[in-house]
Order: sequence, then structure tokens, then C-alpha cells
Amino acid sequence: MIKIFKSLKNNQKNTNNVYAVVNGVSFNLEYVDDNVFSKKVMGEGVAIVPTSSEVCAPCAGVLTTLFPTGHAFGITRDDGVEILVHIGLDTVNLKGKGFTILKKKNQKVGAGEKIIKLDLNYLRNENIDYTIMIVFLDTKGKTLKLEKYGKVTAGKSIITVM
Repeated sequence: MIKIFKSLKNNQKNTNNVYAVVNGVSFNLEYVDDNVFSKKVMGEGVAIVPTSSEVCAPCAGVLTTLFPTGHAFGITRDDGVEILVHIGLDTVNLKGKGFTILKKKNQKVGAGEKIIKLDLNYLRNENIDYTIMIVFLDTKGKTLKLEKYGKVTAGKSIITVM
């Protein structure tokens, strides 16, 4: 019985953490080749060049935005913090090609749940920059602590919201 509770406790995610949405290499938004992201017009965050194709929820919350093209989605946490996950640059122009949507708008999701599946071969063949931006649209006055740049693993903490 104790093992069951220990196992459940280990599988729970810290609600203050925001997790890598894919395996890949993370870097500062300032280096993204798009002024909207590099100038942080929409908010603070982090960018990841993916090495895996399944894009997961960075935190638990409600999928408040889900573009029909699959290139972006937004999650609102229980504390009101809003996070946008934007996949690639100018990917809206692909009109959904290269993206498979796995969830529905307004659905509750847990941290690490798969939201979008990418066809990385298609995106590479189309010479698309498929860097993923995780942007905080509304922090509700909270401070963000970026924990890590470099190699990241999906489901591992990269930002703490304090």
C-alpha cells in the first residue's frame, strides 16, 4: 500500500514548474529569428529546437487556445497564468500540413500530455524553422526563473513560476 502512494507522489508534477514540451535544445528567446519572439513582444519565455516529434503540455491547465492549423496552443493554469506554445516560424502558412492535433480546445490537460504530433521530416523538407517557443502571455504578477538552457528532456522542469 505504501508503495502505491509513493508511486503516485513521484508521478505528480510540481504546479510551480513549467516543463519542456519536447526533447531538444533550449535557448533564450532573444535568439529566435522573429522579432515578435526575440523582442519578447508577447512575453518572456524560452525556445526549443525539437529532436522529438510529440509536443506536450508544459503544465496542467485548460487548453484555452488551439489553432486549427496545429501550429500553436495556449494553456491557462488554475492560478490564471497563461502560456502559449508556438511551433515554428510562419508555420500558420502550412495550413495544418505537418501537424496532427491530439486534443480538443477547452479540454483539461495534465503536464506532459501530448497535444500535437509533428512530422519533422515534412517540416525539414519544406525548409521550415520548427523552433518551438514557450511564451508566458500573462504571469499574473509572478516571477519566472528560467532553470536551464541547452539539452532538455520533455517532461523535465525548465522554468519555475514563483
